[in-house]
Amino acid sequence: MAEASATKDVEASAEAAWAVVGDFTTLHRWAVGMASLELTKGDGEALGSVRAVTMENGGGKVVEE
Repeated sequence: MAEASATKDVEASAEAAWAVVGDFTTLHRWAVGMASLELTKGDGEALGSVRAVTMENGGGKVVEE
């Protein structure tokens, strides 16, 4: 399986940053290159939740569990 990582310094407390990036259902609102996100299984908080992310510019769809 392919893996990727990136870092970015932000001027926010850990709690404030986690409130944004820790939400499984809102990745497309702040991550570059994502057009939309659909929760296809679960509630986004429970183990087993699945999201389908549609990439911009014809980049296809990524399904994440």
